[in-house]
Amino acid sequence: MRLPVIGAKQLIVIIRDQRIRYRAAEKLMWVRHGVRGFVLTGRKSQSTADSLFVLERHWARIEAAVVGRTAGPWMCAVTDSELREILLGEPTP
Repeated sequence: MRLPVIGAKQLIVIIRDQRIRYRAAEKLMWVRHGVRGFVLTGRKSQSTADSLFVLERHWARIEAAVVGRTAGPWMCAVTDSELREILLGEPTP
């Protein structure tokens, strides 16, 4: 991932990572580069089609989150049932 470029250009990232909340180094890079984005975090493995379905289901909420948060860093989890903030501080045990 090219986080320095993404942050500098104020782009929005959409990635798939079931365990992002445990990866302190990745979250630190998001903070360091002011990255804004969404992480598909469901408990089961998803095909590309399944991921697209989840994103389409929440697209209006995703757009609203982007409009409401112009400055980074921030990260939101996207699951089958919800869109929620992921804290970028200490990793969850």
